[in-house]
Amino acid sequence: YEHLLAAMPRIAEACPDVRFVWVGDGRNRREYEAELRRLHLRDHVHLTGLVDPSEIPRLMNGFDVLVHASQWEGLARSLVQASLTAVPVVSFDNDGAPEVVQEGGTGRLAPLGDVYALANGVIDLARDEAKRREMGRAAREFCLQRFDHESMVDQIEALYERLARPSCE
Repeated sequence: YEHLLAAMPRIAEACPDVRFVWVGDGRNRREYEAELRRLHLRDHVHLTGLVDPSEIPRLMNGFDVLVHASQWEGLARSLVQASLTAVPVVSFDNDGAPEVVQEGGTGRLAPLGDVYALANGVIDLARDEAKRREMGRAAREFCLQRFDHESMVDQIEALYERLARPSCE
């Protein structure tokens, strides 16, 4: 959340009606709430606390954009979940994010740690409903194709077959 906290003032200044929904909880919650108050952003943020995983799709259906500011996280499930609910993603370009987020197509990618670029990606989508909808539809289509279980099994099977072939060397 530290990078998101750093981006939020710029986002809120550019888009005064923005509301952030933080899903989850943790040992730093009190510090984050204090920082939100210090930044005069506490009224812009709804902290859900822990949410049953079955409730995540319902929550995401209410989002305009998913912001993923993690510095490391393999292939974050939240990126795929948002995409499947036609919510475009703004994320740092790291680890598995580019497997889901296609810059300018299904969402926006910011260089790792570039809070300014992360904020600008959110601002860009917050200001353009047509672009959000278009990227959301593209994200859903992309994930339905890319993460289809039958397609994934076929790809894994093809990889195993290729790796099991004797080398001609």
